[in-house]
Amino acid sequence: MDVKCPNGSVKKVRQAAPGVEEETYVECGRNHALASGGHVVDGCGEWMPLGDHNPADMSSYKCAACGCHRNFHRKVMTERSPPPPPMAATVLHGLPQRREKMLEDQLPGVDSDTDSDGTEYDSDATEKRSRTMFTADQKLRMQELSEHLGRRLQKRDKDIIEARCHDISISKNVFRNWMNNKKRK
Repeated sequence: MDVKCPNGSVKKVRQAAPGVEEETYVECGRNHALASGGHVVDGCGEWMPLGDHNPADMSSYKCAACGCHRNFHRKVMTERSPPPPPMAATVLHGLPQRREKMLEDQLPGVDSDTDSDGTEYDSDATEKRSRTMFTADQKLRMQELSEHLGRRLQKRDKDIIEARCHDISISKNVFRNWMNNKKRK
């Protein structure tokens, strides 16, 4: 469709097929402090057309909330499916009932809590690991051990490290991780 702009130029506007994709415009990203070198946005959460949205009228592309052009708002494409045709009550009676997944439908030897290679997985694997907290005594004893070792972990000190970590009540890997974190600072 051709749209005539106020300056006399003509733009082509593409219209989406009904029921395929719908575009919505959400928060405004216009930087109102660009001239002064800062970054300030107005906080407008959604583009609303000024009056009736008429693609032929360029002034209808302004937001009613913030006054910015629609291009300053973030565009989100959502797929919209057309509504299903209404079904008669007699047709519903003849439809097969939805079957729940039964135990015999599963493949033999495959459990629902296993991955495709047979290893078990944790469904809460997306949660972050809790941070290791040390007591003041553990921090002091780890500091003494690291100074005794010269702030380096070497194979010859393996027995000393294991014994002292057992006394401090931490694992060798936790101590190694703590040492590596302290080296960076």
